[in-house]
Amino acid sequence: MFVKRRLLLILLHIVVVLSLTSCTNSEESTSSTFTELTISAAASMKEPLLQIGERFEQEHDTIQLHYNFGGSGALKNQIVHGAPVDVFISAAPIHIKELIEKEIMKEEHAIPFIRNSLVWITHQDKEAVFANIIQGNQPIAIGTPATVPAGMYAKQALESAEMWSAVKNRIVFTKDVRHVLSLVEQQSVMAGVVYQSDALSSDHVTIVETIDPSLHESIEYMIGVPQSSNNKQAALSFMEFLQSEEGVSVLQEAGFTSMDMKQVTQ
Repeated sequence: MFVKRRLLLILLHIVVVLSLTSCTNSEESTSSTFTELTISAAASMKEPLLQIGERFEQEHDTIQLHYNFGGSGALKNQIVHGAPVDVFISAAPIHIKELIEKEIMKEEHAIPFIRNSLVWITHQDKEAVFANIIQGNQPIAIGTPATVPAGMYAKQALESAEMWSAVKNRIVFTKDVRHVLSLVEQQSVMAGVVYQSDALSSDHVTIVETIDPSLHESIEYMIGVPQSSNNKQAALSFMEFLQSEEGVSVLQEAGFTSMDMKQVTQ
């Protein structure tokens, strides 16, 4: 009898402990159900990144992603001035390297992970050849070279081909590469320079010319986690997912070109 009572008391104690533990865990999970990641990314990454992000959230149901798209230089400046960002994707290495130099990001938390190419586009209803774009007098659009990598690469290519002086007075400079795409779609300009991935995302433009990659710096996108992030493990998990076969496949379908993947250091 005594043994039975003792066993019952032990079992009751276990039940109480488990109940208290369950309540505590429940309260903790309620107060911190989700880890929220802020992703600041080059405008040209928008469609494939949203698609990849949706898949990532399906596999990581305790992580929510929030996005901020724009010109890489402008996004970098936001981070420099203290904007809360967990993952930064730049269309040019220069902006990530500047953050590393300022000790805002660790070198081991930043990697190049995908490539792109530049193309001249016009509206699908316009019949244009490249020579007419350069020799004409109608406005053309590129991103602002100082803050938009696509614009920087476009200027490099035009200067290398000795065409800059022929077009510089009729260039419309934009806040990001997607603004160039919009201007061409709206027929506000005759032509524009965008990434191949941007051109393929639109049903309203035609690729007139692919720009020789030897005329400009290699277009490598870099991704990194700022030191100020309070969610580094989740951020690094997202970086790894982007580099996965599934992530790279989405990017390739969107017009990006894969490169040798490097593993981030956790």
